[in-house]
Amino acid sequence: MLPALKCFAINGQVNDDEFSHLCIGFSNLRVLDISNTNIRNLSGMKMLVNLQILSMRNLDINQTSDLIELFSLTKLTVLDVSQDKQNSGTKIISTYLECRKILLDLKFIDCSRTDINREFAKTLLSSHPSIVHVSAIGCDLKNFSKCGTRIFYCTSIESLFRSLIDFTNLKNELATCRCLEELHRQLNASRSTENLHYSSLLKLVIQTMNMFTSRSTLINGLQCLIWIINHKMDQIGPVNMFFTLKKLLSLADLLPETYSNAEIIRSNRLYWDAIVKLTNSENTNFDEICWTAMNMMSKVTYAAGSGMRSKAGIQNERTLFSQFLPYL
Repeated sequence: MLPALKCFAINGQVNDDEFSHLCIGFSNLRVLDISNTNIRNLSGMKMLVNLQILSMRNLDINQTSDLIELFSLTKLTVLDVSQDKQNSGTKIISTYLECRKILLDLKFIDCSRTDINREFAKTLLSSHPSIVHVSAIGCDLKNFSKCGTRIFYCTSIESLFRSLIDFTNLKNELATCRCLEELHRQLNASRSTENLHYSSLLKLVIQTMNMFTSRSTLINGLQCLIWIINHKMDQIGPVNMFFTLKKLLSLADLLPETYSNAEIIRSNRLYWDAIVKLTNSENTNFDEICWTAMNMMSKVTYAAGSGMRSKAGIQNERTLFSQFLPYL
């Protein structure tokens, strides 16, 4: 089919027979992404003898016979078997280990939100000495360690801080996005610590958002910034306040405009609460703030006219935006 193709991503639904047929035509693939498909059997994958990076997120493979051809990929260095949802019920790691085979060149595996536990991790790393990085966000591997292997388990804000630095340096956007999502969840759960330097965390989040610009990364990062400003403002210096305000204003378009549930209204209110707190910084550009507020008001007015938002929600946000009008 396309023997020279090096990278390929499959979107949508593909049955097992179609996938097996595809593998025959792409023998020179180096990178393959079959995430979020309905593939349940990796039959045919043995044809991809040059594959180095495989992403198979959110796949439901629970039988060794369906997974066994994975171990034919002798050049594989990166494997992503993670899940996007917590408690998905996947058994991918236990199935992987039940195959009793190894990938000799594997260096990085992402098993975030899977069934990996301390026992599975011990077995995996003892049988795969080549692995140097393991991502296990949302998994119970706290304090688990192995000499020579960096494990990102992210069970505390401190470990998330360190993992966020590492994933950014590795330029791994998906893992970085998950770190930001988990960071916001833990911040929201009030798992704060007096020993954490929130000013440094804020700068790191902004740095991450400048490097990775996917919508999901920006939204998760925005939520972290809003929490830090609204809860740890006393730890943020004037220079950080100035740059954070500019960043928040640049992300205003990410705020939902066409929904009426209480959680989204609350989220938007927290955004504008953070903006208000940051107006005390030096050299505040009130013109930019007011134009952003007026732009949002016009969108809310449009949503009201089209019947997309509740009257209560619209009134709440108009009240929030209107507090900036005196600065015009």
